[in-house]
Parts: sequence; structure tokens; C-alpha cells
Amino acid sequence: PNIWQRICIRISRFGRPCPLLFTEGYMSLTRCLRSTRRNTIILTELKCITSTNVIPFSKKETSIMADSVAQYINRHFNQKITLDELAKVFFCSKSALMHTFKKAYGTSVLNYLMDRRLQEVKMWLKISNMPINLIAQENGFSSLPYFYKYFAANDGMTPLEYRNQAQEKIK
Repeated sequence: PNIWQRICIRISRFGRPCPLLFTEGYMSLTRCLRSTRRNTIILTELKCITSTNVIPFSKKETSIMADSVAQYINRHFNQKITLDELAKVFFCSKSALMHTFKKAYGTSVLNYLMDRRLQEVKMWLKISNMPINLIAQENGFSSLPYFYKYFAANDGMTPLEYRNQAQEKIK
């Protein structure tokens, strides 16, 4: 059984899944939780399964999902994040995730992730004297050649030139 089926079985009083949960999604889950005495245990298990409080299934919840994805990326940008992983975390398909996010933010999930990483790298280049390769690795760039290429394409200069320019402005 998939994760939803396991959650349904846990919620059900007789070991059978709640039929509403499969059709109505998150809102049905909250109704099922109100009707059971074990809701604290189930909520704890749900919190372990996912880092978001919203599991979207209706059109109303799609913008909430996009915001939740953005929050997840903002918290985990320095780790390896794949579309497959995000789809599992948010209980949806990759295509639904990409479409919803693009509609809400006007950019793809991966571009948002790379821009977030780049934003953090720029901050570190301004305030520290850490080696550039270490800053890149600490912020989720696993390939240094790709990092230098991506940085130059977005800012028109190398990370070292950016650091020198930023430190001159501070002086």
C-alpha cells in the first residue's frame, strides 16, 4: 500500500481505509482525525512523514502547495533536492508539482531552487573570506564547473569578481 493507504488504515477503526480520504484528500483526513481517539499518534506520524502541514488535492489548495514547496526549498536549498523527492514529500505527481509551482511563481521549481542557492552564495561572498569552492559546495552546488558557469550566466561576472566588487562597495 502507498503512504495514503497506510495512513487510512491507521485512521480506520476496523483496519479498513476511510473511503472519503481517497476521494476528498486532505479535508477528509481532518474529518477522519476528529472522529478518532488516536488522532495525536496519527498527527505525530503525519508530521514525521512530511514537513508541510498541507497536502493538496483541490484547486483551492494548489497555491498553498506552491507556497509549501517554496518554503521547503528555502529550508533545504543546500541539500540535494530532486523533483522526485519533492513529489513524494508533497504527495503529487512531478508534472502536477511543476505546473502548480510555475503557475504560482512564474518560474520552474528547479530555477527557483538554483536562484535561492545563488542568492545565498552571493550573501556569503559579500560577508566572508571563505574559499569560493567551499561556499558553493555548502550551498548545494555539487559541480564547481557548473557553479561557475551558472554564476557567470546570471551575473555576467565570475564569483571572484563579484566578491571583489562587493567588498569594494563596503569600503
